[in-house]
Amino acid sequence: MINTIIELSAEPVGFHDVADELTADMFVSSIPTQHSHDYYCDEELGLYIGVWDTTDMQEAPGAYELEEFMVILVGEASIKNNQTGHIETVQAGESFVIPKGYDCQWQQQGYLKKFYVILDNDKLAANNQNVNSIAHFSANQNNESYENEQHTLKAGVSNTNDNLNCSKDYRFVSVLKGRLTLTDSSENNQSFGENATIFIKKGQVVSSSISADYKQYFANISI
Repeated sequence: MINTIIELSAEPVGFHDVADELTADMFVSSIPTQHSHDYYCDEELGLYIGVWDTTDMQEAPGAYELEEFMVILVGEASIKNNQTGHIETVQAGESFVIPKGYDCQWQQQGYLKKFYVILDNDKLAANNQNVNSIAHFSANQNNESYENEQHTLKAGVSNTNDNLNCSKDYRFVSVLKGRLTLTDSSENNQSFGENATIFIKKGQVVSSSISADYKQYFANISI
């Protein structure tokens, strides 16, 4: 096993044992039931990788306080633009970015579960005053991405492994199709197939190879 790779499960052990602590001011609906599990947490960088779920809810509207890339595992999410009233819906199997500063409201109907990549750092993810939509990706797209103004987060859907051959970045990968093989500096190999989701910590050189039919959702955090 390569010690810089964390494999994510949609159902970590004990995930539903303890609900998140929530307060009424966070919602315009009744308080939902939510659970979260960090697979990686660096409070100094404000970098969090994990899985989260929720029941029905409507969050209090306002500027999104952090930058977040998400892969929807179960259900669908509806994000309302508070300035225009336009609602964008992201379904299971799709992914999206909410930029920090986007004036929006999460309107949730039914159960939802997601993987998340959160960048909660005022210097690395500054407020985006002119953002008017989420960045929405689906598995039928090819090589589409979002990058923030600070060039610290790039995320989207890709048919290549270009984002994996750089030891200075943190990398999140959710394999949509094909197979990915990673090799560390000690020539240890680890292979991942369809539906595997991994987080690669920076600091160790990793080379990669992919099958001809490969496709992934990805997020690169350059810090």
